[in-house]
Amino acid sequence: GLYEWQDIDYLWAIQLDDTYMLLECGSSGDCLFSSVAEALNLNNIYLNKITEYCDAETLRKQASSMIDENNFDIIIETYKLEKEHNEFDGNWDPYTINNIEELKSEIERLGHNFWGDHITLQLLALAIKKNFIILKIDLNLDEPICDTNKIIIDINYEYLILYFEDNCHFKLVGRFDGSKMNVLFQKIPGE
Repeated sequence: GLYEWQDIDYLWAIQLDDTYMLLECGSSGDCLFSSVAEALNLNNIYLNKITEYCDAETLRKQASSMIDENNFDIIIETYKLEKEHNEFDGNWDPYTINNIEELKSEIERLGHNFWGDHITLQLLALAIKKNFIILKIDLNLDEPICDTNKIIIDINYEYLILYFEDNCHFKLVGRFDGSKMNVLFQKIPGE
């Protein structure tokens, strides 16, 4: 996509440096999946694998394919707890889900019905074999936080960095190295 890289939030700019930037990859309920898809696509372009195109729909399917008998109960119970405590995002109801297939079809629906979250990120990390680092701003303390927001599946996998804006919207984080914008990292950047 012809998206434009923007400066990262000033609190993170102080923490990192001005080579780190944000890419808005669209909203409409698919921002997590669109941001990850954009990272994979940009990386494929750099590697001249332009035939491998990825989108939010593909990634939703890949994430849902990781749901099985071993994790279904804990996932659905987590969503039910979130709903009980008014911490639930999305327009679907976990109490109406009776089996793995029904949950998978909710995740696969594009749009605001099912938003990407920490659970989907873990499923996605397993599916695409990438680690995630989530940067966000603690709105109460007005300070950058990231320590608790890592999903590391395997230290040999590449890292993808996402910025979680206002606790509701994901953007892709890239780092400009002077010639290109890097979106996948071999290890967690020292900063």
